[in-house]
Amino acid sequence: MKNQDNSKCSTIKYQFTLFEQLSTELFYDIFEYFWTEEIFHSFSNLNHRIKSIIELYYVHRINFQSIRKSTFHLICQSILPERVSSLVLSDQNDTCGQSKFFLLHFQIEQFTNLRSIKLIKLEHESLCRLLPNLFKLKQLQSLSLNNSTRIQMHINSEDKKVPRMLDWSPLHQLCNQVFPQLTNLSTIYTTNLTTVHFPNLLHLDLCTIDREVYIRKIFQHAPRLKSLTIDLIYFREFTMNQPCYSLKQLNVTST
Repeated sequence: MKNQDNSKCSTIKYQFTLFEQLSTELFYDIFEYFWTEEIFHSFSNLNHRIKSIIELYYVHRINFQSIRKSTFHLICQSILPERVSSLVLSDQNDTCGQSKFFLLHFQIEQFTNLRSIKLIKLEHESLCRLLPNLFKLKQLQSLSLNNSTRIQMHINSEDKKVPRMLDWSPLHQLCNQVFPQLTNLSTIYTTNLTTVHFPNLLHLDLCTIDREVYIRKIFQHAPRLKSLTIDLIYFREFTMNQPCYSLKQLNVTST
């Protein structure tokens, strides 16, 4: 029995040694299947070589949604912003106030190779700091900005005492300077989109829309659009009178 245990331990040790000997390029290939926090949890404590490989890894995909505070701070202290390609920020429930701490560590314009960003229920103050600077991210192709509860409240509010976010200057700047370069967009803003040209847009997700005319105008301004997902408000029926010949997929829900 003891010999069997020793044999098993030797096999495990041998397999682990083989894993350690994998090339750096192969580790990078493996890392492509993991979020950054998963890479840190799974590999960073194995040995010094693998830890150094992680530190030099140059295409981090960071998802800060529902993440532990200790892991959040570890990642912020360990990564170089120019090596991040995808970023998810969230102030939702268990990560309340996260965006404020993130902005203590970084300025968004440091993420020069960022291609995708998703903002989930971010605090208004953080949005005011983030949105006006997104135009500096020349590699940005995908933006999700559709879960900010405070913005949603402002847009749907009928109370004239509540300022409408449609007239919010950072939003206008975002539409004019950032939206035209995107290939993927998910947003609660609709009226602002009717005057924006989308020469590169392939996929569009509109979380709330209450006028069919908005859709027709978007079709006119997005000649390459392949997929459209829309949540219609107050619609009894929906007809597509404006042709969009590039469109391959249409998903429609009604609330």
